[in-house]
Amino acid sequence: MHFFAPFTLLGASALALLAAGVPPAASVTVTVTGTGTGTGTGTGTGTGTGTGTGAARQDAEVRVADEEVLKSSDLTKLSKAIAEYYEAKNEDEGIYKALEELNDLAQKIENKAKRPVASLVGDLQRAILMAEDLKDSAPGRGRLKVEEFDGRWGDEISYAIHGPKSYRVKGGPLPLVLVLPDAGMDVDKLFQEEYIASSLLETHIVGIIAMPEDATQWTQIGSAGTPGGIANLLQVLREVRQHYLVDPDQLFLVGHGAGVEAAFEIASIYPTLFAGVAGFSGDIGETPATNFSNLPSMIVGGADGATAFVEGAEALEIDNVTSSVQGDTASLTEWLLPQRRNAEPSVLRFSPTRDNSREAYWLRVDGFDIQFNPQLKAEVDRETNSINITGDGFTEITLQLNDRLVDMDQPVTITINGEVHQAEFARALRNMLDSVYRSGDAGRLYAAAVSYDFPPPLEDAE
Repeated sequence: MHFFAPFTLLGASALALLAAGVPPAASVTVTVTGTGTGTGTGTGTGTGTGTGTGAARQDAEVRVADEEVLKSSDLTKLSKAIAEYYEAKNEDEGIYKALEELNDLAQKIENKAKRPVASLVGDLQRAILMAEDLKDSAPGRGRLKVEEFDGRWGDEISYAIHGPKSYRVKGGPLPLVLVLPDAGMDVDKLFQEEYIASSLLETHIVGIIAMPEDATQWTQIGSAGTPGGIANLLQVLREVRQHYLVDPDQLFLVGHGAGVEAAFEIASIYPTLFAGVAGFSGDIGETPATNFSNLPSMIVGGADGATAFVEGAEALEIDNVTSSVQGDTASLTEWLLPQRRNAEPSVLRFSPTRDNSREAYWLRVDGFDIQFNPQLKAEVDRETNSINITGDGFTEITLQLNDRLVDMDQPVTITINGEVHQAEFARALRNMLDSVYRSGDAGRLYAAAVSYDFPPPLEDAE
């Protein structure tokens, strides 16, 4: 049993949702009051020199939602119930019976824990990962193996995979490094030249993706007869997740040569997906640094594009960029080890770079035209249980929330360009689980969501 839905591609928008890990929203109870003219509707589930380490969660304190509250026995029971619910969804049979049994168990656990199960985000994430039915005999464990499968567009997709020899499912999830080779470089050759002697192989799963022959398509989703690099990457990610227990908060993207530009552009489109992005012996292109405020990056041997990227990051006070003239996989390993994705950053910047680039961590935006450079900045203050969002170029915004971000037992004050709203949320366990089922990303669990009109900036309104 796999905890994500059967793989389908219904065009660019569906693939974008898969990549960003944010599914279409289902309904929950949300009470919203506001001042001003905005409306709110409840939906959802609820070469320069860089500085900084870019390490892990930016909010250093251990949040209550991440505490290990549940006893091992209860966690095991919950995991089993989740697995049965997902299996019912896969078979499209017995869904409501499995859901009823899951809710009954959750109520019993809540009575003991004295806290709603849907508020225990860390425990839920652990239970979902435990629910994944995987075997220890994963392809490429302890050796390099080239895998091939038929892609969505009728093309044959190949990738080389290597997992640590010590890999065992019971040992817990492992980090995954997806590598984009230089144009014309064979995946096996890249592995032999750059990774064979790296200590990275002892701790990380490494997958090297064969990209389309046409390098101009590497940052495109593609279509029938014209395969795209984004589709290759996402389909390989799904394949790897079907065999290995992957840590959703330790997914990395690394580019070599022409793969550098593609890696940074893809990461800019889908910043939520990755814990870090790195480039070796290639330039970045024109990708701006805006969407990297919570996405650590490493650049080795870049040129003018890399210099512009670093300078842009410094101008935005983004301090998680590491840039150097020389480096190898040893330096990559050292840089990767402390990194973990912060799926719920308390401060984020976002500027869509494509029409389907709508997701940024716990935010979704709509009604924008990339020609006009739409941008926003969001800040969460947990002490006051408030969220402040400023920006321009959007007509609607959706906030997806959980107890890592705010105290969902209390009203949340949401301010958008000076327009103030008060909202109260009801957590929904089923919607949290369904969001993971659709996205395959157990690191992003949202108990509720709310959508608002995005008013113009105050100076425009005046």
